[in-house]
Amino acid sequence: MHDERALLAGQSLSLVAFGCSLYLTYRELFTIQAIWTWCVSSSIVLTLLAIVGTSRALRLDLGPAAIAVA
Repeated sequence: MHDERALLAGQSLSLVAFGCSLYLTYRELFTIQAIWTWCVSSSIVLTLLAIVGTSRALRLDLGPAAIAVA
């Protein structure tokens, strides 16, 4: 039960970080009109983190017992 909550919390936080990264990349390209290596590296890492977190959350088996407790 606690493992599922931790996994879903991590996945949620990674999606929020990914959304922030998308916004900052948009501002970088269209407002500042410059591309910085550290920002691109951070965006790549956060994208990979969101992909891994989402794939782990989708593989999570929420059986009837886990749903009844929630």
